[in-house]
Amino acid sequence: MARPGRIKPPMGHDNAWWWEQAAKGVLAIQRCTKCQALRHPPRPMCGECRSMDWDVLAASGKGTVASYTVLYHPQFPGFEYPLIIVLVDLEEGTRITAELSGRTCRARWSMSSSPGWRPKPPASRANPTLARPWPIC
Repeated sequence: MARPGRIKPPMGHDNAWWWEQAAKGVLAIQRCTKCQALRHPPRPMCGECRSMDWDVLAASGKGTVASYTVLYHPQFPGFEYPLIIVLVDLEEGTRITAELSGRTCRARWSMSSSPGWRPKPPASRANPTLARPWPIC
């Protein structure tokens, strides 16, 4: 019997572009073209000025870990537990939530310096999955 894979991310008009960028290895952040506010996760309207006009900023992936948690339960198929989830203040000025991957990589790095963005290729470019879409390590 085949082992279940990861749950596919919900993709729609407002966020499909982000998954396409992630598949190319780009950490894309939305930027309001009216007030320049950054927003992540992607959404259709700026929370600051209510504008629906935006462009994309390619983030460096460098930032500061603001918080973290270690998840043990509930365990969903397709994930390796425990999951280390970090909240990162990006240098560009917004926050992302990410899985810290690579259990042996810099496990004791300073909370003030992130190793950076290294995308993991999705299982299929046509049908990306939540295969650690924004790992930090």
